[in-house]
Amino acid sequence: MTKQMKARRSVISGSASLRRMSRLPSPRVPCTATTTADVVLNNTYFQEPRLHQLDLRFTRRVRLPRGGMMEPQIDIFNLTNSNSILVMTTRLGPAWRNATGVLAPRVIRFGVSMNF
Repeated sequence: MTKQMKARRSVISGSASLRRMSRLPSPRVPCTATTTADVVLNNTYFQEPRLHQLDLRFTRRVRLPRGGMMEPQIDIFNLTNSNSILVMTTRLGPAWRNATGVLAPRVIRFGVSMNF
C-alpha cells in the first residue's frame, strides 16, 4: 500500500488524519507530463486499400531534314486521379488515423526531345 493510500485511509479512521493530509499533493495541480506511445505499428493493421496509379506517355519520332530527329512527348501521371492514402498517423491521440500523405494529383506534361 502506498503512502497516499495509507493517508487517505487514515482520513476515515480519526484525528491523526489532519497531520497526514498536509503531506498529500493538492488535487488541483495540473499534470504537465505527457506520454505518447505507438499503438499500431506501421503497415500492420488498419491498412488502406491498394494503390492504383496509371501513368501514360505518348510520343512520336519525326525525322528532320539534314539527319536530325524530333520527338514530341505528352506524359500523363495519375490518369485516374486517385487520391490513395500513403501515410497515416499511428499515434494515439486527437490526430489518430489522419492522413498525412496522399498520392499526387493528375499531372500533364508536354515536352520535345530533339537530336541534331
